[in-house]
Amino acid sequence: MSKDVLFIIFDSLCQKNIGINYSGVSTTPFIDALARKSYVCKNVYSQGPYTEAGTKALLCGEDTLSSGGYLLRYANSSSFITDEFFDNNYETYCYMYPSALLSKTTLSKTNHMIYTSGFEFNTLWRQKLSFYADLFDKGELFEKDYKKCIDIMNVVFCSWNAFLNPRDEKEAYRLIANYVEGYDFSKNRELLRKEISLFQKNNKEYVKALFSQKEMHSIFKIENIDMTKMIANNTIREAFLKNKTLQKKYRVLQKKLNKKNNKYPIALQIKDFVSSIVFHNKYLVGKAYNYYQLLNEAKDIDICIQKNNFKTIVSTRSIFNDLKDILSKPSEKKKFIFVHTEDTHYFSTFFSYDSNDADTINEELNYAEEYLENVSALYRGHLMYDLSIRYVDKETQKLFDYLNDSCDNSTPITIITADHGYSYNRYPLRERLVNNFHAENYIIPFIFYDSGKIVGTNSNFVSSKDIVASIYDYCEMKVNNSVNGISVFKEDYKRKFVLTEYMGPGCPDLERREAWISARNEHRMIAAKYKLSSKEAFGEKHIIEVYNLDVDPLETKNLHVLDDECQCLFEAILKRIDVLKEEIK
Repeated sequence: MSKDVLFIIFDSLCQKNIGINYSGVSTTPFIDALARKSYVCKNVYSQGPYTEAGTKALLCGEDTLSSGGYLLRYANSSSFITDEFFDNNYETYCYMYPSALLSKTTLSKTNHMIYTSGFEFNTLWRQKLSFYADLFDKGELFEKDYKKCIDIMNVVFCSWNAFLNPRDEKEAYRLIANYVEGYDFSKNRELLRKEISLFQKNNKEYVKALFSQKEMHSIFKIENIDMTKMIANNTIREAFLKNKTLQKKYRVLQKKLNKKNNKYPIALQIKDFVSSIVFHNKYLVGKAYNYYQLLNEAKDIDICIQKNNFKTIVSTRSIFNDLKDILSKPSEKKKFIFVHTEDTHYFSTFFSYDSNDADTINEELNYAEEYLENVSALYRGHLMYDLSIRYVDKETQKLFDYLNDSCDNSTPITIITADHGYSYNRYPLRERLVNNFHAENYIIPFIFYDSGKIVGTNSNFVSSKDIVASIYDYCEMKVNNSVNGISVFKEDYKRKFVLTEYMGPGCPDLERREAWISARNEHRMIAAKYKLSSKEAFGEKHIIEVYNLDVDPLETKNLHVLDDECQCLFEAILKRIDVLKEEIK
């Protein structure tokens, strides 16, 4: 295989929200056209409902909770996608935020690391370390917990050091050049060096000091790069103020159409409120909260107008513009390029929020307004999310147009997918967002394009770990034995069901917290919560949700009880739990 490979992850892109679906007009006209010339899998499920959990399987080709789960993100997996391409003689590129935590091996096998944000230790503290700090305060932090915390800090320091001391500073920071201006690299590199030195002298005592002092610890004195000030002038505010029709249409449609098509009657609201008190179920009140949030999503437009900061990661436009230069340059080696963009992640944005070019912003707002003008009277959901999908679709079209017009080389093999789905669309209305087992959080696109050489539709169940296995197979690569996904290009490929697995919200400690595991086939979905370190045998009492998809495809009526159709799914979860229990011994 002599082509470059481009692997694009659009964050939080639900398969149900691409194409025409219920909106009356496609959110992805270009990707729709690309799909007709591609191999497309329609029934693909991420193993987790948020990025950290979802990308472990997607980028390592193994189940999310294997190899110790995602406590160390990807660093404890034997395989990472750039490692495999590097070992197969590709020049590897990675557009990524540095807090993703990569192993020393992966960092060394990524020839070109282009950062899309600054390093955020505070985020890692909240996601992982504060959990153990609370145990420390209670006197419940044991030797094996210290070992985990030391492992976490080793990976944190490895990734942080790589960010502040890149091999090629100009290349690594070129997308965030505007934000590193004024940042004192010398000072912060020295502060980091001192922390690493203290940690290496006595890592356990370092962890104890960190948990004792918490945010007062010296590690928090290392300054973050300020990625909140995306815009240095009033370009966006002025563009919105000029485009009054966009604001008005959005406000009217968002509330009017959801009241009509996504109903939550007052009688049902009262019933849920009473039930929440009687059965002590606070999440029933959450359903009402989510409904009123949906009706008032127009406030997001006000946020766009009033603020000049949106996300703390650069836009798809900035990434793809940079990507054009890389793809158009001849190279002695084939290139593998991994891109992760975040524009479709809540809260959604549908324009280049890091641009100061008024013409660009006005063009993007006009494109958004065009979508609103054609929205069906049957619409329900989060309009701004759809607009953000339209935005990344348009940027993808611009990238392909450039490649077709400007590059002597052929268009690369391109894979488009997502790390997980999206639940803030709030249809159907749920009691909890993100951390639930419902399909909209997990079902993702998988489009494999090779200039029309392989075309077709696969409706079988596909796990996200199968995506990298399929890429490796198609590119005829030898890969690590830890990759246990199945290539969709195998003649005998067929999954009868798909599993999802992650550790719920908060720190992903396999021993201390419950695993959230589900299994689904064409007819049923069942979900369980079970503590893998428990001496109690896994049984039917650990099944917390059961849905008959034949009569309840939106998964709104929890049956609680397993029927005969569920038995194969129950056995699949039981088998997986037995494997995981052995792994954590």
